Amino acid sequence: NTTIPAATFKSLASLETINLPKVTTIAKDAFEGTTLKNVILPAYKFADETINPIILNAALETLDMSGVDQMSVAFPGKGLNLSGYTNLKEVTVKDGLLVGASSFNGCNALTTINGAIEFREDGAAAFKGCTALTEINIKNTVIPADAFSGCTNLTDILKDGEQVQPTSVGSQAFLNCTSLKIMDLSLTTTLGQQAFKGCTALYGIDDATEDNKKILHVGAATIPFEAFEGCTALRYVNFMEATSFDEDILKSCSGGAGEAYLKEIKFKQAFTIASDISSSNTFGSDTKYVKLFINPNQDGVYQQKLDEALMKQADVDTDDKVDIFLSETDYVYKSVSYTHLRAHETCADLV
Repeated sequence: NTTIPAATFKSLASLETINLPKVTTIAKDAFEGTTLKNVILPAYKFADETINPIILNAALETLDMSGVDQMSVAFPGKGLNLSGYTNLKEVTVKDGLLVGASSFNGCNALTTINGAIEFREDGAAAFKGCTALTEINIKNTVIPADAFSGCTNLTDILKDGEQVQPTSVGSQAFLNCTSLKIMDLSLTTTLGQQAFKGCTALYGIDDATEDNKKILHVGAATIPFEAFEGCTALRYVNFMEATSFDEDILKSCSGGAGEAYLKEIKFKQAFTIASDISSSNTFGSDTKYVKLFINPNQDGVYQQKLDEALMKQADVDTDDKVDIFLSETDYVYKSVSYTHLRAHETCADLV
């Protein structure tokens, strides 16, 4: 039967589980007065906003909603949204389900999502606060702001069976994801503020081309405020395309003499840091042990950029004058400490 008529299960307070794989239509009062915990309705679209709260009450633990193509945003509350369902443990979705802003926000008991989701453009905070979630499969490579913020047990964000390589990561997308270890950001062109702040287990990847060193490769050109603050498991960082850095990007990623500290930071492009935002925490909190590797000569690009910057110094405010500018280093990597680097107005006299 594809239709549930009016009052069919009305006031059946003891009814906890329904498994109706062919149902596509449900009368408004068909489940009135029930407290369903397990809802298996794989063909139903959950399109009626007046019926959804009756079927999907606060006691809900298991849901098969694989007939749904897309979820709504939480505000305004139109369509299907599961924000705040604190008892929900398992959800089965259609592959490619589009999730919107706060679609599963605060589902702190959710451990399993069967099927792969895709973020809508307005998918901010879609899984924020899902503290029991350990793994999720996604279809796209754009991670919206706050998408997994506070998911403290999340370890795997999979695309086609492999850890995703994001092309864009929004602000606070992985804030305080304290179990997240593996992430390759080499394809990431856009990185938001505090994107990985508090990811205390994050180290990047085991890079086979670098003797399996645990390296975080970052492809974004601009590294924003506190992007990796508190990522205390970082040992090696490779900024592949970065040309500008904001403040405190590696704050609390302390350098040290032992193995359990941030060791090296490499830069492949010339970059600047304005003096009004640079601080002793920009490249770690104890930088006397952290080596900064300046990239070899790239057809004179460093000298060219240095000359351009110096020509403008007379016309800029004091706070905007160049504090660090990595110039060409001929044909060898130049390893310097951050303390040594900041002692020079430019890096020209380090070459």
